[in-house]
Amino acid sequence: MSKQPIYNFKGTEYLITYKGEGIQDEWWFLDQLKEAELQGDWITVNNRITGGLAWGHVKRKVVHGDKREV
Repeated sequence: MSKQPIYNFKGTEYLITYKGEGIQDEWWFLDQLKEAELQGDWITVNNRITGGLAWGHVKRKVVHGDKREV
């Protein structure tokens, strides 16, 4: 997998750039989001995105013609 994963949440695309330890990379982070989504755990999804934005390992994806920024 060569390109960075993107996660869609509430109509916004988020670029995941997470770098953890061991197996915890951006794809692991995406799997965590998807698992929480499958469980209907929207609080965890929201918290991971909010925390990721604050810590810099999740970024809003720029959509051309839109006001959203990365």
